[in-house]
Formats: sequence, structure tokens, C-alpha cells
Amino acid sequence: MKINDPKLSPANYLPQFVIVTLMFFIFGFLTTMNGVLVPKFKENFSLDYFQATLVQFAFFTAYLVVSLIYFLVSFYFRKATRSFHYKGAMVYGLFVTALGAFGFYPSTQLESYPLFLFSLFVMASGITLIQTGVNPYVALLGKPRTASGRLNLTQAFNSLGTTLAPLIGSLWLAADSGSKETFVLLDHVYLLMAVIVVLVAVSTWRMRFPDVARSKGYEEVDVSRPVFKTPHLMWGALAIFFYVGAEVSVGSLLISLIELKAVAGFSAKKGAQFLSLYWAGLMVGRFFAAIYLSKVSRKKRPIFVFLVLMLAFGVALGVSDFGWLNAVIYLVLVLFCYTAFLFNNQKPRRLLVQLAVYAVVCIFAVVFLRGTISMWLAIALGLCHSVMFPTIFTLAIRELGENTPQGTSILMMAIVGGAILPVVQGHLSDIVGVKSSFLMLLVSYAYILFYALKGADTPADTFGKE
Repeated sequence: MKINDPKLSPANYLPQFVIVTLMFFIFGFLTTMNGVLVPKFKENFSLDYFQATLVQFAFFTAYLVVSLIYFLVSFYFRKATRSFHYKGAMVYGLFVTALGAFGFYPSTQLESYPLFLFSLFVMASGITLIQTGVNPYVALLGKPRTASGRLNLTQAFNSLGTTLAPLIGSLWLAADSGSKETFVLLDHVYLLMAVIVVLVAVSTWRMRFPDVARSKGYEEVDVSRPVFKTPHLMWGALAIFFYVGAEVSVGSLLISLIELKAVAGFSAKKGAQFLSLYWAGLMVGRFFAAIYLSKVSRKKRPIFVFLVLMLAFGVALGVSDFGWLNAVIYLVLVLFCYTAFLFNNQKPRRLLVQLAVYAVVCIFAVVFLRGTISMWLAIALGLCHSVMFPTIFTLAIRELGENTPQGTSILMMAIVGGAILPVVQGHLSDIVGVKSSFLMLLVSYAYILFYALKGADTPADTFGKE
């Protein structure tokens, strides 16, 4: 397998960009299905919140384990890792992901919760490998100033997968608890995804990829300083930890929150449909970011913004029986979030600050307000979350040069926050209730605010100079 082709110019990477974008869709879909698995496994296997959120623990622990192994290998075998890093990580990661998805077949036949958890761990191990290669690859395919915009664009298609997953999962939630149909539907979804992942893996293996490391002149970068002594990277890793933990916690417990009579009192099936709007918020926000953090001309921006707004309205209107009123409410939330992008044009750190502040306001509303307004502002957290991961990621890997593979591994390890924080919030939910447990997420947003204001500083770029 020819990993990276130095003769292929980065200016001609459209086919590669398309296949990479498809990868984002795939692991977005598979990751978000966990939010549907949590309430259904809780019901079918008679689990408490802590035990049910072990779904997220098993999945996101793989990020720590695999990324740590990859970091050690890339540290001691730098040259070999450099030739393998991007395309190799994607191809092998896709095959491992497919293996984990195929593991759902014996899990459903045996109706074994531990076997489900193991299959999730294997699948997440593959997704970790994919992200180790694909995230920095997208960031490096172009000018550093527009890296956040490119990564947000691909992440938007990731969020398309996260939007569709709860809708498909809602069909599974509608099945009677304990019935054979419950596990047959789940089996079919994951087997289909496994086949698709294998096809993408073969296509990626046969495709040539430009050698972005050589094109960026990484040979000229000083790598004498250990990567773990780079402050903006290490602070960024902690920001990724808190962000992913918050994103996954909301996705895991949003259905349970919506089921509460003090909030909306809806069924789990309808809650899953509303969950799709939470994930759609990430997609919408990332499309906005792709418009305002990239090189889209000012004349064309209104056209693209209008299309994104219509997409948001259409998604809300088309999701089951929401009706016009719910679609309008969702559009109002989107327009309010849009102000953050409008006032922070090509200023990712300032955008991160404003969205973190919005998230804090939403959390207080979720906890202290009653009725559907609490539900809607919990859904609005998806809009607040939209650009956090790609923005933090691109800020953290700046100026790493040949240390980029090691830096990426550290950031991928930090995704273990998605394993830890949901379990902690699940335990708090058992003690103080689901609604009050959302206060825990204030810690995450406070730290992200710190990173945007101070932690992302490098000698060449500070918040005040942005």
C-alpha cells in the first residue's frame, strides 16, 4: 500500500477530501448511536444510570488506550510513523471499525450486555485510528488560517451522521422491551454499517494521497522540544477532555431529561427524535463556521447562510411529527447562535468564547427552568458545541511540525473525557436527579472559556493579536 504520494499536489485533493468527509459521516453516525443505546439498554437489561452509561465508558476508553499506544509507537519510531500516519491510520482504522460493528451480530444473538460493550470498544478503537490520521490531515490540506474552517466543514458531515443516527435509533426504541425485534433491528443497522465501512476502507486503500508533511516543509521545523512540553497543546488536550465529556454527557442523558414530567414528559421514541435536533445543531453550527472561518467571499456568504437556515428549518420540520411551531422554535435558536458567527468573522478563539458563554446560560436554564423551555435550551447546547472540537483541535496542533502525529495522539487520548464525564453525570443522576446533574457541565464550559482566552496562546499568536 502506497501510504502518501509525494507526487500528488495538495491542490488536487478533491477526491481525497470527499472520501475523508465520508469517514467523518461514518464515525459520527456510529458514535451517536450510543446515545440511543443507553436508554434502551437501561430498559432491556434493567440497569441504573451508572451501569447504562458504561456504554460511553467502553466506547471512549478506547480513545485513551489506542491513542496511548499510537503515541508511544510514533515517539520511538518517528520515521516509520510519518510514512504510515495519515492514510495508513485511516485504512486500518476503518477495518477495525468494521470488525467491531460485525461484533454486534453475536452480541444480539446472545443478548449479552458485556459482549455489546466489548464490540463498542473494538469499534471505537478503529474510529480512534481513523481520527488520528484524518483530523490533522484535513487541517494541513491548505493554509493554516483556514484550517479551522476546513475541519468544521468535514465535521459538519460528521454531524449529518449524528443527526440521522437518533432518527434510525428511534425505530429501535419503539420496539417492545425484551422482544426479539428489539435486537434484530439493532443487528441490521450495525451489519449494514460494517459493510459500508469495509467498502470505504477498500476505496481509501486504492486511492493516492498527497504527502502533506513534505508539502508543508516539516523537515525544517525544530522538533528538539518534547511535544508534551508544548503548553498550548497540553492545555488543548484538557479542553478536548472537557468538551467531549460535555458533548457525550448531553447526548447520553438528553432523552432521559426529555422523558421527565417536569421537562416535557415525552416518550423515549419522541425523545430520540428531539435528540436528533441536538446533533443537527452541531451540523448547522459547523456549516456556519465553514462559511465564516474559511475563504468564502462576503458576497456569497448570505446565500450560503440562507441555505443553512433552510436546512435547519427543514430538518426540524421533517423530523417525525414536530410540526411548524417546533420548527420555528428551533430556527429561532439557530438564528440566535448565528450571531456568534456573524460577530466573530475568521476569529475562532473569540467565537469559542462566545459559544462557551452561551452554553453556560443554557445549562442554568436547563436546571432551573421547568417545561419545554428547559428541553429546548438543552437542545441548543448542540449549537454551542458545534465548533468547539474542530476549533480547539486546530488551535492545539499549531506549530507542531513533525511532532504533529504525537500531538494528535495526545489530543485523541483526551477524548477519554467521553468515557469519564458521562459516567460521573450518570452517577450524579442516580443521586440528585437527571435535571440537577447538568450543573456538572459548568466545569467543562468554564475550562473551555479559559482555553480560548489564555490557554491557546503561542509565542506567535495570542488572543489579543487574533
